[in-house]
Amino acid sequence: MVKKKLRMAMKPAGDGHSYIIKLKENAIVGAAVVNMGDAIRKNSKNIFAAGVKKVTTVGRKKFLKVRAEKRAIEEVLDFNDVDYIEQDVQVSAAAYCATESNIASWGKDSLDKRTAVMDNKYSPLGNDGAVVRTYVVDSGVRQDHDEFTGRLILGPSYTNDNPQPSSGEDQFNHGTLVASAIAGNLYGASNKATLVSVRILDGQGNGFTSDLVTAIGYAITDCGQQQGIRCTINLSLSGGGTSQAAADAIEQAVQANIPVIGAAGNGGYDSCNTVPGSAPEAIVVGAVDNQFAFPSSISNYGTCIDILAAGVDILGASSFGPTATTTKSGTSFATAYVTGVVNDYLSAVPSASVLTVKQFLSGWATRNAVSNVPSGTDNVLLYVGCFW
Repeated sequence: MVKKKLRMAMKPAGDGHSYIIKLKENAIVGAAVVNMGDAIRKNSKNIFAAGVKKVTTVGRKKFLKVRAEKRAIEEVLDFNDVDYIEQDVQVSAAAYCATESNIASWGKDSLDKRTAVMDNKYSPLGNDGAVVRTYVVDSGVRQDHDEFTGRLILGPSYTNDNPQPSSGEDQFNHGTLVASAIAGNLYGASNKATLVSVRILDGQGNGFTSDLVTAIGYAITDCGQQQGIRCTINLSLSGGGTSQAAADAIEQAVQANIPVIGAAGNGGYDSCNTVPGSAPEAIVVGAVDNQFAFPSSISNYGTCIDILAAGVDILGASSFGPTATTTKSGTSFATAYVTGVVNDYLSAVPSASVLTVKQFLSGWATRNAVSNVPSGTDNVLLYVGCFW
């Protein structure tokens, strides 16, 4: 007997706790309502234990709408009367997706493409990152750059420099480009998101894992003090070797329902031997080039990578002036695009858990579109286009 599988939505309706139960045609509706309602309440511990909310008959098909915790739904999935259960999906007007034109960067252009054919347009599924706050843990972000116009907040600086520079300075010219790929006005995947610069890298682009842990702790605390927003943490950095301390800090962020997106690292090594690439709870990102080929000389590889995204010759903001631009390559910028896409998703589905975010990224991604992917690395390419 094939075990029934719960069908989860890419874009759940409401807070994600609404489900549709399709009954078998020979099921007695009244008895099913009582039995399933009792089971849902028995296996739930909070307000989601509301049970059956509505019964609908369409021809010979019988449906129950229920509000419940996922674990309660999993308990009733194998009831004899159940044909299948699916999570309620949000539906919207067909004009939901907006299109940006003349976006200038192939990296942003690629985010809504399933093949390496660009059209200088960006039509993402989801909103524009509004009501999402991203902590950019990096080398600082140039405060007065035109790409950010009032959406950049200066957080703390934890470098070992003396005197301690502001997180609004970016002497290494790295965090500014990262931030623009996340949420720049022109170059960003989520150009209405708020950015918080948290500096841990010095003018040579180096820092300490201990400061990374401190920065994640700050982000968790600061996010918890905000009202009506979701948060993400972007870690466009990498270090050789693993760190349980960093993994533990990332786990705490995820427990606070904050997705943490981290770079797989550069140079062609196993990302499972890096920080944050080895952290089980992080969304770990490798790179592709503009032909959707894996750049083995640039991107790390391995089973710890969750998704691939544009990371070669990425155009965006530079710290060298308020309108300056630069082009760089690396998994740092692929990571930034994934963070921007997560922001788009969270602004459309603000109740989504980190697990649901990961399911969206994986379920909506393009599979087997990237050439030259090393063995053991999932061939999963970031996609946020409006249409499947």
